[in-house]
Amino acid sequence: MEEVLCRHPVIEEVGVMDLTDDLWIERVPTAVVLEGNQQVTEEAIIEFCKQPIVRFKAPKSVEFVESLPENPQGKILKRELRKK
Repeated sequence: MEEVLCRHPVIEEVGVMDLTDDLWIERVPTAVVLEGNQQVTEEAIIEFCKQPIVRFKAPKSVEFVESLPENPQGKILKRELRKK
């Protein structure tokens, strides 16, 4: 899914987390960093994902962040994203 989201014209960086809730339903919360002063709605990003992938794998929520936590090598620290 990260590959699909990175194709969106206003998204600069993406952090996708796989979580399961109490009912064993997989949720796919997503954190995105937008390019510059670009704006887009959460609904638009979710719909964008539903075109190339199956609907149930699309993110259920999108959080807009200024930056993603990274290690010194530039790899996104998903553990830190999950804490939020």
